[in-house]
Amino acid sequence: MNESPSTRAAASGLCWIIEDQSMLRQLLSAVVQDAGGFAFVRELSDGDAALARLAVETPDFVLLDLVLPGTPGLDVIDHLRRTAPSARILIFSDRLEASLIREVLARGANGFIAKVEHIPVLRSAIQQVRAGNTFLCPRSSSLLRTHVFGESGLRVESLTRQERAVLKLYAEGRSAKEIASLLTITPGTASNHLTRIKQKLGAHEPVALIRYAADAGLIPPLR
Repeated sequence: MNESPSTRAAASGLCWIIEDQSMLRQLLSAVVQDAGGFAFVRELSDGDAALARLAVETPDFVLLDLVLPGTPGLDVIDHLRRTAPSARILIFSDRLEASLIREVLARGANGFIAKVEHIPVLRSAIQQVRAGNTFLCPRSSSLLRTHVFGESGLRVESLTRQERAVLKLYAEGRSAKEIASLLTITPGTASNHLTRIKQKLGAHEPVALIRYAADAGLIPPLR
């Protein structure tokens, strides 16, 4: 177990790093101690070692790979939730799959970061999850949005709140004058919003705009 006596007074908590690659564990340990302010950091090389350690101590924070020798990472999450329900769990994995990210969150993980992310993102992830927040790195967040909404949904997310409101009303069959009245803006402003929406989405035909609105969930799905 690594500890820093000079910062013991300010540091608190026990962090586990469960990762089978020794050099990566050492790097993660340095980042965790810098970002997390933990009093102790324990490095574990496989899932079985983590489960055995649960019999003698309870971690406050766990940085967990999913592909491990012995007990798989998903099962480690389950054991942690039963034995250490208050522990904060951040998944650190190279498996960028939407279904997997959704599963680890459903099992009780508090965040997911891809191994390809840079150190500042990892540092932020550790701090955010330890503070009680849920964290998804940019790659995993984008992947989930694509999985849920499709590419159309991602493009619609580039619109401002008022542009989305205009698109919704337009897709419902409202004229520029009606949109202006409902949103308390001028007809000219409504028309300008529609022009910018078409430019941002790369769609200029009414049917294409309606499809974008439906795919993004602004209006009911088209049949």
